[in-house]
Amino acid sequence: MDKSDYIDTLKTIDLRPGKVKVSEKKEQVLMENKKPGSPPELLKELFVQTGEIEKMPKGRERDLQILRLSMIAELDAVNLYLRFAALAADPNVAKVMVHVAKEEKVHVGEFEALMEHLDPEFDKLEDEGEKEVEDETGLELD
Repeated sequence: MDKSDYIDTLKTIDLRPGKVKVSEKKEQVLMENKKPGSPPELLKELFVQTGEIEKMPKGRERDLQILRLSMIAELDAVNLYLRFAALAADPNVAKVMVHVAKEEKVHVGEFEALMEHLDPEFDKLEDEGEKEVEDETGLELD
């Protein structure tokens, strides 16, 4: 699926309650909502970063960038689905959105496991971060 095909599938461009707009025009979907951090802007940024990754030579660094961007995309999806759950009138829609958001968190964990495999420093620094949180908060993590 290329960028134009994906954009064709987008309908919602402003997800604020009471402000949902619908458009089927390809570029209009990305252009109508210029607010930084909005779903269309996030989608546009993902495509820009994907293009940059494609220019990198195949190898470990490219794979790490793929994993980082994939983690970002999954976390954005978690936020989007939880936002939809909060907006849904039908409790079944909300329930499914929450369920799918949890599945996206599993995907983040899969990408994180691969990051730890490809970049031992990532795992070491993640452990260091957990220790700092434990020291600061008194929480006992993993």
